[in-house]
Amino acid sequence: MKIALYLNNLWGISATARIAHMLAQKFKENAYEVIFIVNKPPIEIAKEFPVIVLKKKGELLRAYELAQIAKEQKIDVVLSFMRPQSNVSGLANRFFRKSKTVFIGSVHNTDNYLTYNRAYQLPYRYLEKWLLEGNDKIVAVSKAVVTD
Repeated sequence: MKIALYLNNLWGISATARIAHMLAQKFKENAYEVIFIVNKPPIEIAKEFPVIVLKKKGELLRAYELAQIAKEQKIDVVLSFMRPQSNVSGLANRFFRKSKTVFIGSVHNTDNYLTYNRAYQLPYRYLEKWLLEGNDKIVAVSKAVVTD
């Protein structure tokens, strides 16, 4: 099985990058093939794994490129870290899916900074929900995040 871990960067200072690297090592120990797909260079950690840096800017173009890579690389699962990358993978799955790749998004925080009773914030919340639900599965880190 080939797994792609999609995240913003592989900078040594990034906790997300370090967690993804530890997860990749565990996948590798269990005989899974792992590659990283990132939005930004430089690559400071996880140098023992293949890394693809997306060339496109903007969510829609990145979604197209992510779907193309999934097809070309014959990736079985794309696991996205954090909400922006999960939105991109949801778009890739909704609009550009050309393979049997399973797209899994992850959400690590709530949108509690948004006030629920503000009408002007409703379009954002509905768009966010629609983007995330474009993934085949979503991993949430707590019940509060699931509720949100």
